[in-house]
Amino acid sequence: MKRSLHLEWPLYNWVRWILELGGGFTLFVAFLVVVFLQQFESFARVIVPILATYIATSALLYNRGRALPRGPSKVRSLYAAERAVQATLFTLVGVAIGGVIFGWAHWFGLTLAKENGVKSAWGFVYVFALGYIMYGYMSFLLGLRVISKEFLRPLPAREIARRLRNAP
Repeated sequence: MKRSLHLEWPLYNWVRWILELGGGFTLFVAFLVVVFLQQFESFARVIVPILATYIATSALLYNRGRALPRGPSKVRSLYAAERAVQATLFTLVGVAIGGVIFGWAHWFGLTLAKENGVKSAWGFVYVFALGYIMYGYMSFLLGLRVISKEFLRPLPAREIARRLRNAP
């Protein structure tokens, strides 16, 4: 009987939570800094590599899933690929919503300048865009979590040799 990854590596859940919360918090803070400093070109420097990673990962996982024989590995890989595609779409929707909000703000002449010592509160409308981006990030991590049990377990040399012999 196979043991689960949780039993093999007890720190797995802690590492996973640190990565999810740390990455989510970092993305959230980066987005807020971009909005309140109004440096949207730096946001493109952050989001474009993230989108490229999502797209490449979804393509690789889909091709891997189609190449595997029927079984749980194939289902997991295709599920992870679908989650990566969802992450890409939600992130793109979040960026589009942020772009629309930015366009409307310039159209109506709204700024985040200090008025009476307080920044304008309308900037918090960007939270809608951030919600989509964060949902995309968490969706991507869920897909990675599904396949991590296969990729983080030790693979004996005999298993590698057996797979190479059976390769087409």
